[in-house]
Amino acid sequence: MEARSRLTLALPVALIVAGLLVPTFVDSRSSSEAPVERRPARHAGHTASEWAVRGKRALARGRFDRALSYLKTAERAEPGTQYARELAEVRRARRRAVEAERSRERFLDGAVHDLSFDSEGRVTTGRRTAVVLPGESLWTLAERYAAAVAGVAPSGVDERAIYAAWDRLTDLNGVRELEVGEAVWLPLPDGELEALAAANRADLERLERGRRALARGDLEEAERIREVIHGAFVAGSDTFAEFAASVDLVRQQELLGQARSLIEDAAALSRVGHYGEIVGGLEDAERVLLAAKALCGGSQCDLPLASIRAMLAEFERYEIGGDGTVRTVKPAGKSYVETAREAVEWLLERELAWSGREYPYSSEKTPDERGWASYLGAASEMATSRGVNFAGLLTAIDDELVVELPSPAGHFSY
Repeated sequence: MEARSRLTLALPVALIVAGLLVPTFVDSRSSSEAPVERRPARHAGHTASEWAVRGKRALARGRFDRALSYLKTAERAEPGTQYARELAEVRRARRRAVEAERSRERFLDGAVHDLSFDSEGRVTTGRRTAVVLPGESLWTLAERYAAAVAGVAPSGVDERAIYAAWDRLTDLNGVRELEVGEAVWLPLPDGELEALAAANRADLERLERGRRALARGDLEEAERIREVIHGAFVAGSDTFAEFAASVDLVRQQELLGQARSLIEDAAALSRVGHYGEIVGGLEDAERVLLAAKALCGGSQCDLPLASIRAMLAEFERYEIGGDGTVRTVKPAGKSYVETAREAVEWLLERELAWSGREYPYSSEKTPDERGWASYLGAASEMATSRGVNFAGLLTAIDDELVVELPSPAGHFSY
């Protein structure tokens, strides 16, 4: 009996000890294995959270399609509905932006009618039109017009702005029922009115600076300023027209002076050694005169243009090679000698002097006569070296021929 009592008392103690030992054993096994850290899923190199952040940034910049794309990519990286709210927000924002853009196009992008200004450039009249659609009234038009001005969807416009727009619409159109398809007048927004006035003030200031620049002789600055004045208020004024005409007149006089200098520089050069430079200078003078004539018209450019073109026509009769060789046309009925002499005298810009003396008084011949004899000898040598029958050239009176002549340089340089 006593032994059973001891066993009965010992059993609970053993169970308690065993219960204490089991957790210790389990803990010792589990502590030997390190817990596995769960890494976030990634798609295209980024986590879902990173794609979501990109979506929020795109939404803030108004790039709705890209924001949707980023958020959908976040869902692919971490499937579920955790981004449903953000996706809905982007879609709502896109819808509102589309509505706002349509309102802007309808109410603010049309042509402005009856635009006029006061003397200081402020708008005195100006309005647009909108066509009435089914179900619209002046109140709904006021709501949509106010939304367009605010750049928001009609559902987001402030009621005070609607009342203000209603007042302006009724001032222009009266309080009445609208008919579908009719055009109603729309006021210009305050911001646009101020922008027009500011642009006109800026053009007035530019015009004044341009006039001062012209007065002090700064033609380049005056021209630059004229080119940047585009507003109808100033550009259509008599003052601007007078300023622009003065600029053109001053520029025309400057171009005429340039043309005269080019002609004088060309005339100072020798045709024998500077044929190409002379032709180039005359062509430049012609271009300058054409530009001057295009500015103001008038007849002041006609005479110098006619003179230059006549001079260029003379130069076109001759083609001078790099070695000074003269190429020209001998017309039918004129001898080779006559053609050669005419070319020499044109290049020398003077007539050759002839004494009429003959052998045995050759010593009394002029330098030009001796130079001419030397020149014809050179012409004969050149023709022979090129396989041309020089005697045939001398007798070909009735034929039109292209002939080549030596340079007169060296034969008449005294």
